[in-house]
This record gives sequence, C-alpha cells and structure tokens, in this order.
Amino acid sequence: SDMTSDTETIEIDVNFTDSEGTSGTKTIEASISRVRTAQPNSNFTATPPAQTIDAKSTGVLTGTIQDVTISGFDGNTELTYNQSSTLGDGEYKITNITGVTVLNNDTTPSTSTIDITSFSGDTATGTASIAFKDTEGTLGSTTVKFTLSKSKAAVPNVEVSVSPTGQTIEANSVGSGAATPQSLTVSALEGGTSRFEAIDSVSYTNGLAGSTSSNTLTFSSDASDMTSDTGTATLTVSYEDSEGTSGTKDVVATVSRVRVAQPNTNFSVTPAAQSIDADSTGTLQGSITDVRIDGFDGNTALTYNQNATLSAGQYKITNVTGVTVKDNDTTPSTSTIEITGFSGDSATGTASIAFKDGEGTAGTTTIQFTLSKSIAAAPVIVASLDPQVQTVDSNSDFSTVTDPSTITLIVNEGGSSNYGYDSSGDIAINKFRVTAVSGGTFNSSTGVITPTKPTGATGTSGTVTYSYTNSEGTTFTGKTIDFSVGVAVQGADGAQGAAGPGITFVGECSDLASTFTWTSDANTRQVTKVGSDYYITKDAADGVAKSTTGCPPNTTYFETMTSFASVA
Repeated sequence: SDMTSDTETIEIDVNFTDSEGTSGTKTIEASISRVRTAQPNSNFTATPPAQTIDAKSTGVLTGTIQDVTISGFDGNTELTYNQSSTLGDGEYKITNITGVTVLNNDTTPSTSTIDITSFSGDTATGTASIAFKDTEGTLGSTTVKFTLSKSKAAVPNVEVSVSPTGQTIEANSVGSGAATPQSLTVSALEGGTSRFEAIDSVSYTNGLAGSTSSNTLTFSSDASDMTSDTGTATLTVSYEDSEGTSGTKDVVATVSRVRVAQPNTNFSVTPAAQSIDADSTGTLQGSITDVRIDGFDGNTALTYNQNATLSAGQYKITNVTGVTVKDNDTTPSTSTIEITGFSGDSATGTASIAFKDGEGTAGTTTIQFTLSKSIAAAPVIVASLDPQVQTVDSNSDFSTVTDPSTITLIVNEGGSSNYGYDSSGDIAINKFRVTAVSGGTFNSSTGVITPTKPTGATGTSGTVTYSYTNSEGTTFTGKTIDFSVGVAVQGADGAQGAAGPGITFVGECSDLASTFTWTSDANTRQVTKVGSDYYITKDAADGVAKSTTGCPPNTTYFETMTSFASVA
C-alpha cells in the first residue's frame, strides 16, 4: 500500500574487507515489483430473472407474481445486503426499482427481495438499481433487469343467438291479416353455460312491434301492421362472460309476410243458356226459367247484398240488359233475375255486377246468358170443297138442268180433326168462316155454299173466300178456293173412250229426297203439293230426278192441278 508505483528500486551500500584486508564499499540494487491481484468481480443476479403469470384475456392477472431476489457476489464470495446509508466492504443495497409496481411503492426494500404487485402491458422489464462496495472496499453501482410476461387466456366466446332467426306469416294479397309472428327467444352461451344478462333494447323496422320479458320478445303486431313484406327486430343483448367481463351483442330476427294469391273472383249464371218453346210466329208458349247469378272467391261463395255499400265477400247486380225483366227491376233484391220476355228468336242477356272480394278489394264484371226460341213448325192447313168439281145433267137444249149439290168448305190442320165453323165476331182458335162466294151463294150461319145452276154447256164456276184462326191463335183472311159445276148434256151415246193414266199423290215436294225419280207415262202420273197448291207431272218429268226438276212451279215438268183436293 505504501508503494507509489507498482515497481520500486532499493539501493544498498555494502562495506567489505577483502582478503587482502582491503576495505571497500559497493552499492547493490534490489528491484521490488507490486503485483496486483484482479479487481474483485462484483456481479448481481435477479431470481427469477424471468417469469410468466397467468392472466385473463383482458390482461387482468389471475396468477401470483413471484418475488424477485437480487443477489450480489465478488467472484464466489457473496456480498451482504445492507440498506444502511453507509456501506461496508462487501455490502450492497437496492437504491431504486423501475418498470414494475412494488408493494407500498417501496423502491428501496429493506431486504434483497422485491415484492412486485403488478406491471403494465402484457410484458414488462423491471430494473433494480444497486449500490455496492466490493470486498476491497471499492464503491460501485450497477443495474439488474428481470422480465415479467402475462400468459393470457383465450378470449371467452359468448355466442348470442335468437330463435327463430327467420319466420313467415301469412297475409292476403293486399298484405292484411291477423297472423302474429312467433315469439323470439334469446340465448347467450359460453361453452354451453348461459351468460345472459338482459335484452337491453329492441329496434324494429317496417311496422313490427313487441315487448320483452327476460330473454323473450313477444310480438304485438300482426300482418296488417307491417308496412313492407319484410321486417326486422334487432335485439341488443347484454351478457357477462366467465372472466366477469360485461358485453353486448346485437342479433337480428327477420319476419317475412307471405301474401296469398289475389282471390280468383268468378261468377256463374244458371242456366247459362235456355230454349223456350214458341209457336211458329215466335210467341212464347213455354216458361222462361229465372236466371241466378252466383259469385265465388275460389270455392268460397260470395254473399248477395243489394245495399248501396258492399262489404268484403259481397256482390250485387247493378244492371240487366238484353232481356225484359219483371217490373223493369234491373237491380234485383236477390241474385235471381226474373225474365219476362225478349225480342227476336234469340237474345243475349248481360248482368253487370259490382263486388268486393274476400279481401275487400272492389271490382266490377259482367256475365252473359242466352235465351232462344224453339219455334214450332207453322201449322199445315189444307182447305178443300166437298164437292169441288161436280157435273149436273141437262137436256140438249138446257131447258131442264139438274140443281147442283151444295158445297161444304172443309178446313183441316195437320190431318187431325177439321176446324169448326164460326159465324160471327172474332174467329176463335181452330174455327173458320166463309166471307164471300162468287158463282153462288152461302149461308152465313153454316157456311154451306149453293153454286149457281148452269144455263149452258159451259157450266159454272166460282170462288169461295174464307178466313180461319189456327191452333196458334193466328188469324188468316182472304184465303180462296175454286169450285166448278160441269154440264152433262144428254145426247146419243158416243164411242167408248180410251182408259187414262192413274194418278198417284206422292206428298209434299219438300219432303221428297233429291234422288226421288218422277213417273209420268201412259199408266201413271204423279201429283205433288207445294204449300196449298197441287201439281201433276208432265211427260217431260218421266224418269227425271228431283235434283234436276226441283219443286213446282216449273212449267217444263209440272202443271197446276186446281181440283186435286176434291178428287183426293
């Protein structure tokens, strides 16, 4: 310690006497070197130098922070901890702690152990500042670092859900209906464990509404309240997870309004068509069936209501045209139309209809029905005189002539019984009356005709004018039929005349087939009828088909036979 340098020289003066007895002095030098040992290796350690502490996902520590101990050594010699203000050789102390929070903020602990209570962030580096005197008494200072980190748990997964997430309710075609959405149930589950706290709020769209109780939302709105075919309810749900962390999540439930197709409103008429018996003049003889109008929405019957204002599912007849209805009532109080007549042989009636379908939608339409007359054939009237042709005897100078027979007019309809005679007033049905006679006289009470007696060889002829009313009540006037009175003059007998052909009546020409072949030869001539007139075939008609000759009058093939009815 006294050396001022690590090398010093010592000079020593030595007195001597050699063998010769000579005295002398010599100086010798001694060199001293101070060899220093190595400076003490003061080092410090933190135990544990690093540690990991369990923590929640939020960083809140759940594990315990281990105390950190600071140890000091000079080589292998452990230094002594002394928090006194003055350090002795081989002593040390902690003068400050940073980077972590220590108990009671004591950054100069009385022992070498640091009581750490917490740290910021997910990791931290603590720094202990140290003052020391090594074993040689040399003062020094240093720092020791230690690290802490958090072992964070996974973030708890709280699954918030609503059931049902989507649903449909039915409505009519205009969106109305009483259907209410199914209630919603909310759950907040963490690994199967309920973490539900409350439904904090609900946001509705498009007319949906409701109320909540616990984890249930009950809808108070129905299909009619919705302003669109899709609405949503957004529920804000609060929960607390297993780490005690509160949170909220939104879940959305959708309500869809499904509209049914617009009602198929249709109307039917019964009967849709009818045929009524009528006589040949078109006068109805049968009864017209009342027409009923029925309305339906699909298979659902509508209700008839003639009130001014219709309700849903009702209809009424607003007009009837094309036919005549009873009392001209074109807005009947029931769905039945009472038809009394129509013009022409057929008619189409039209019923105008106002309605409201089952959903209350108003509309109008029309429906038609037809009526036709089944017209009977005109009654076939055949008039004849009995006799129509007669001959009276006379001598050669006509001074003596036999009185002709009285003539009776016969009027027959359709081959059945003959008409009776009607002498005055309107002619009744199935009656006739003689109104005039030329070439004779008639009894107005009986209709019996007395022809004028011939006065010469030419004889006499006349015309009966008559009227009748047929079975349909139609009266015909001014009808005529001819008669004749021939004279047989008594003279010398003449020679036998040749036999003439026979006459055959084949019926109404219009009833004969077009392939019918006429006969007109030496043996047979045929007679046919058109209307009230009779015709006999000429020679030209023999073997000719009706399709060629047609019906009379055709003077090439036929000639008029005025008295055939009497002959027949």
